[in-house]
Amino acid sequence: MSEEKKIAIQKIYIKDASLESPNSPHIFNVNAAEDTAPQVDVQFNIGNTVLTETLSEITLTLTVKAVRGDKSIYLVELVQGGIFEMKGFEDAAKHHIVGAYAPEVLFPYAREAVDSLLIKAGFPPLTLGPVNFEQFYRDNLKSKMEESAAASAADAEQATQH
Repeated sequence: MSEEKKIAIQKIYIKDASLESPNSPHIFNVNAAEDTAPQVDVQFNIGNTVLTETLSEITLTLTVKAVRGDKSIYLVELVQGGIFEMKGFEDAAKHHIVGAYAPEVLFPYAREAVDSLLIKAGFPPLTLGPVNFEQFYRDNLKSKMEESAAASAADAEQATQH
């Protein structure tokens, strides 16, 4: 009899958070002529640390940079963590949970934490739009499979040349 499948969230927490505003307070004194919308860049990364056979710490790292012209407005780095229990899943299914499901769970918490940090630093709210982690997971998996196929083809070609 196969083991029953179970996903449970044990804990969600902020593992690390930092905010830099290197041009404060001058960045708040923008003339109307200079008041252009900042360029905001958002990057994310997913991490996984296996704690036990059934528990993993999964992290979602958000890096948010805002610049206006050549001046940095702020840089926020946030690591949102979660401890997830996964029982009864094959490795491929666990990989999917780590790469798509868990980030979907963690993202709203990370988004709120980034917004809160910015407001407390005197900046206007930043509402990060939804992220389709499922699509990112699929795209990343497809890219890795294509890279692996290309590497195998290159190895086979090199072997036939000798």
